[in-house]
Amino acid sequence: MNYYYSIKGQAQGPVSGEELDRLLAEGVVKPGTPVIEVGGTEWSRYSAVRAGNIPVPPPPADEKESVLTKLMRINSWVDVALDKVLRMPSFVPTDYEGRMKGLSAIAGINGLLTWLGLIVSFAIVGLQLSVGYMFLGLLIGLIYGFVVQYVGYQVFTITNSLLIGQTVTLSSSRFPRMVGILMLLVTLVIIITTLIDVDSFGEILMMFIIALPCVVMVYLCMNAEGLLIEVSPKEVSPGREFNNSLKFLLRAFFGALHVLTPVLVVLASLMIVCLAIDFGSASSEYGMGFGGGFMFEALIASLTTSLALMHLPFITWLALCLTSWILDFYDSIFSLGSKK
Repeated sequence: MNYYYSIKGQAQGPVSGEELDRLLAEGVVKPGTPVIEVGGTEWSRYSAVRAGNIPVPPPPADEKESVLTKLMRINSWVDVALDKVLRMPSFVPTDYEGRMKGLSAIAGINGLLTWLGLIVSFAIVGLQLSVGYMFLGLLIGLIYGFVVQYVGYQVFTITNSLLIGQTVTLSSSRFPRMVGILMLLVTLVIIITTLIDVDSFGEILMMFIIALPCVVMVYLCMNAEGLLIEVSPKEVSPGREFNNSLKFLLRAFFGALHVLTPVLVVLASLMIVCLAIDFGSASSEYGMGFGGGFMFEALIASLTTSLALMHLPFITWLALCLTSWILDFYDSIFSLGSKK
């Protein structure tokens, strides 16, 4: 089959298909050159008429990677491994309503522990005087404990909204990941150093009290995007990047304490009782004569510590409000850029 081809608006040919392909190889004809078959009525492009005869350009030469590039690829592999191992547990809801429901359940547990703790504390204090005062302590603890747990529940719920209601905008998720990796190392150091020289069950409980918030922080940091931060490079100026990083750190730290409040209360109570038992046993061996009175004081100390930890929701709420106000005030004074 013969063809005419157009060069600068002038029809050339006719030439055979093989000749037309040779002209393409020589550069006379281009893939976009107008071409028409002899006897045809409409012009087309060479690429449409002779599509199967367009030579495939040679692939670029393989670039040899440097040794440094190959070594740095290890970091990418570590990132992938950490994403698989430290991803958010499946029982954590992915939607806002589900997370708020879960945090509300934790608030209810914390309120119940607070109420029971105050009832028992007032009853024991009254028992030191007489049985009648013990019943009076039960009544006071019942009423006062209900009021405290109700106020605590409200504060806990408000803090829930502060933690997950508004995400912090960062230019990337690298900073939270770095914090998560550092907290993972801190957790491992705490566990290893405790297990190397552990003398009692109370020390193991103390290890858990310190390590558990670190573990929760690891998960919050490694899964920060979608939970605590929103990645939007165009919306963050350098100054606000630093400011928002501080906001993220505060939310991750106080969020870990906030979520673990009921667990920390129980562990701290058990820890003090265990340490008191160990101390009483050691004292008896040396003839120091600590008896039932000492154990009673240890129980009082345990309840006091529990009640102090039950105030964590109040501390978390005040800390989040105060630090957020300070950082926002810092933004307004120094005007760290027009971007958010």
